[in-house]
Amino acid sequence: MELKDFFADFWECWDNFNLARRRNVITEERILKINQRVEIMFGKKSEQQYHSRIEDITPTTIILAMPMDKSVPVLLSPGTVFFGKAIDNGAVYHFTSTFIDKKILPLPVWIASPPRDIRKIQQRAFVRIDAVLPVNIEIEDEAEENSVRLLQVFTRDISGGGIQAICKEPLKLGSQLRLQIDIPEFGRVETIGKVVRMEQPQDLRNLFWISIKFIDIPEGIRRKIIKFIFKKQLEHRQKGL
Repeated sequence: MELKDFFADFWECWDNFNLARRRNVITEERILKINQRVEIMFGKKSEQQYHSRIEDITPTTIILAMPMDKSVPVLLSPGTVFFGKAIDNGAVYHFTSTFIDKKILPLPVWIASPPRDIRKIQQRAFVRIDAVLPVNIEIEDEAEENSVRLLQVFTRDISGGGIQAICKEPLKLGSQLRLQIDIPEFGRVETIGKVVRMEQPQDLRNLFWISIKFIDIPEGIRRKIIKFIFKKQLEHRQKGL
């Protein structure tokens, strides 16, 4: 074998090794997989959010089902950076990618760079963030039959599965509550909750942290809450918080 042929074969093997290694970074971790649903966000404040799905993963690209906005394809300029979110085994992962091109046939898709900065956000089934949101609570008044009390409180944190509220009085474990939560940009949402835990951080103050689990929450309302949480996380990430 001539020396030039030897080096040609060497560099071909080296390139194939690197391509396989980059593919393993994406696929062997089993974080991002074909047919997995993802949420896509972009824009200065990550206000635009769209549903998509992973159609294919190659050593040099990730292929995403083209997001739609009211039946209109969403297109980006080549080089535009966007953020994605995927859920795997109850954990939420965020990643960053760059739009490269589009393809219409046989299916409309985005062609993007391999995901980078893949970060596991939290082990819980629903990501929880600190947020101060006003909440109206309706609870049955035990002192008077067929009567309800109205409490005005604020959340300490929120997730797709429930809230932790800051309350000036204790609430009985197991109590069912009617909740009205004001979500920025989504307005007021209503659901039913159940008191599952209570803490008094300071013994000498009548201040209680009430953990409330959502019960039979409509999925449309849960999606609004998750979108709000996702947006806040990305804003914090962009600010380096």
